[in-house]
Amino acid sequence: MEKKSNRFGNGLHFLKTKVVVGYLLISLVAVISMFFIVNNMRSLSPFDTSGEVTKEKMYALNETYYNLYTSECLIGEALVLPSKYKDYVLISDSIRKQIEELKELFAEQEQIELLDTLSLLLDQKRNNVQSLVLLSANSSIDELYRQHFLKTIEENDSLLCNRVVEQTVTVVSDTITYQRPSQKKKSFFRRIFSSSEPEDTVVEVRSMEYSVTDSLLSSYNPADTINKIFESLKSQVREKKLNIDKSMMDNMVEIQKTNKVINVKMNKIIHQLQEEDWNNALSAFDGREASLGKVMSYLRNFIVVAVFLLFILVMMVWRDINIYKKYNNQLRLANQRTLNLMDSREKMMLSVAHDIKAPLGSIIGYIELLDNNKLNVKQSYYLDNMKSSSEHILHLVTDILDFNRLDAGGVELNPLPFNSRSLFEDVVATFRPQAEKKNLRLEFKFTSDSERTMLVGDPLRIRQIVHNLISNAVKFTQIGKVSLAVSLTKVDEKNCTLSIVVSDTGVGISPENQKTIFKEYVRVETDSSVPVEGFGLGLSILRKLVDIHKGTISLESELGKGSTFKVTLPLTYSDEQAMPKSNFQERKDSPRVLVIDDDPSQLTMISEQLKSRGLTCTACEDPYSALDVIEKNTFDIILSDIQMPGFNGFEIVKRVRSGNFPNAKTIPVIALSARADISLSKFRKHGFTSFLNKPFTCDQLIGEIAKHLDLSESCVSSNSLRTVIPSSSGFKNILAYAGGDVKAEFEILSSFLTETQKNVVELERLQTSGEVHTAGRLAHKMLAIFKLVADASLVEWLTELEKEKSGVLADRKRFDENRRKIDLLVKEGMKELARIRKML
Repeated sequence: MEKKSNRFGNGLHFLKTKVVVGYLLISLVAVISMFFIVNNMRSLSPFDTSGEVTKEKMYALNETYYNLYTSECLIGEALVLPSKYKDYVLISDSIRKQIEELKELFAEQEQIELLDTLSLLLDQKRNNVQSLVLLSANSSIDELYRQHFLKTIEENDSLLCNRVVEQTVTVVSDTITYQRPSQKKKSFFRRIFSSSEPEDTVVEVRSMEYSVTDSLLSSYNPADTINKIFESLKSQVREKKLNIDKSMMDNMVEIQKTNKVINVKMNKIIHQLQEEDWNNALSAFDGREASLGKVMSYLRNFIVVAVFLLFILVMMVWRDINIYKKYNNQLRLANQRTLNLMDSREKMMLSVAHDIKAPLGSIIGYIELLDNNKLNVKQSYYLDNMKSSSEHILHLVTDILDFNRLDAGGVELNPLPFNSRSLFEDVVATFRPQAEKKNLRLEFKFTSDSERTMLVGDPLRIRQIVHNLISNAVKFTQIGKVSLAVSLTKVDEKNCTLSIVVSDTGVGISPENQKTIFKEYVRVETDSSVPVEGFGLGLSILRKLVDIHKGTISLESELGKGSTFKVTLPLTYSDEQAMPKSNFQERKDSPRVLVIDDDPSQLTMISEQLKSRGLTCTACEDPYSALDVIEKNTFDIILSDIQMPGFNGFEIVKRVRSGNFPNAKTIPVIALSARADISLSKFRKHGFTSFLNKPFTCDQLIGEIAKHLDLSESCVSSNSLRTVIPSSSGFKNILAYAGGDVKAEFEILSSFLTETQKNVVELERLQTSGEVHTAGRLAHKMLAIFKLVADASLVEWLTELEKEKSGVLADRKRFDENRRKIDLLVKEGMKELARIRKML
């Protein structure tokens, strides 16, 4: 099993390692793939530098275009208003600067040469515009007439009568203009994407001039002369005007040609930029497509690798999980077997503890009886050792049972009014003999900030807490003292805090042991001079009891100097006043007790037990007639069994509380039952005052009655004790309840045997008819006595019958086996009864 556990643990470790490594590999592949994907995605970024440069070129070119059109508008305005020529000059300079900026943006030599050509054309155009503006300023008719008139007067200041031979030379010019296409060959893309504009051309102008001379002889005539002067003036003005108009026309034509060339150059640059932009777009598209292809390739590879790794990881995890399930099932089965063994061991331990407790009570009782006789020193020494050992075993058994009940949550507080000072004084008094025997000082101090000492709490559990603390202090202290300091601190009118401090000058507890001292089965290891006894459950029980009270516990200890335990419990004040207890013998009449039980043997035993202690007892076997008995008589306390046929104890207490007799609401009603699955709170909820679990000792019964009647438990004097008849039979447990009274022993045993024989016959009938429920009630009635006289297997069988487990009653073989055990028990009882009869 240990080997499998190791393999299982290693498998879990390797499974975690495989999962972690698998995820790391997948993450690594993902990171590498993302690295390549991000690198390729950068080429898909919208921030393309080449595209931005192209856009910048287009923007600058468009701005140049805009300024060119603006300059064209200014040319027309300058012809009308020569002052606008300055604006034209400014915008021409701006265009010149923009062309220079374009040169910096363009990288190809061809484009730079085009821009240089544009600069020359713009300069030529500027000169033409300047000439045109000057011609426009001198083209006025009046100005021409004035100029030629003054010139004519200067030339003809006298009249001559001579004949004048006038020779006229006429010059005729002929101009031929033709265009020759450019010899530069365009590229393939430029031919495709170029517009339908005319190709680049070279303008050639060829002029031909020839003169014609004409001479005329004329005679002088003043009238003719004046007329001739005016005709000459008119002719000159007309000729001048024609020359000016021709020059202006030539300039305009030149400007148009220049504009046309400029437009061609600009369009060519634009087309080149468009082609460049298109090429950039195609290149970017191709680059993006290639990058996307790489990204998709990386993604495909990543998915393939990831799926492959995931498949391997899933297969490995699936295999490990199957192994884990296999080992887990094996461990679960082994754990279940272990739990079953532990449960069986616990049940056996509890059963043994229960079986030990009753005989120990009898042993201690017999020791007390022997102690009342006259014994020599040696006999007293033996008796003291027997008593000490018996009490020690009883203490261990009680610790086991208490721890089991506390661990299972079966312990509930039973709040009752009690005198706190008296409780602690009683506890201290019980430990004084032990302290004096070890030469220890046992100190007690009680303080309260209020005169009220009556509290409401569970005195039994508080007594147990103090008892455990003082017991440990006395046990581990060899020299010095043990002190108990109790203080009551008032919180408000109803609530207070009970502080219990137990200090000793013993061996002390090391810091390491202080961390585990309150755990179960932990014992403080000391030197060999101090004996260590017990199972190590005392402080664990103490801690659980404090937790039930919702209190606190603390420890201060120094090794070799002693320890101090402090317990604080929240309690409430009681409105009742402390009443002095009285002895049964001090009463003029003894307390009257009513006992209700359908089992005659139990009824007889309890009745004889109470009578032996001086109480007046009325026994009632029929629960139906018990109500009439209660109404017709007066009782101080009622003891009632719980599980009875037809009319159980809960119904009885309900009828009692709703009765018409005087103390119906206040009379103490104590429940008697062998069942441990019913809590005290449930009994109180149904009207019971308290609960006593079967089997119980005579002292427990008397103590419970005395607690509710405010009486002393020391009601039995030494004279009332009789000599105990020794018996080796198994009936000594129930005979011990007779307190040594032979007659009472005879009645108890006789009643038990008679009822047992009747019950066996009834069980036989119920087994034949299969009445499981009725058999369970009968088994419950038999269990209380059989737990004292029968062996464990017979008690276990009756317990299963009581719980009505399926198949128990129908198992004939087991029934016959236990029937024979009962018959043997009855046979032994008959022998014991015959022996007791001889003593009467």
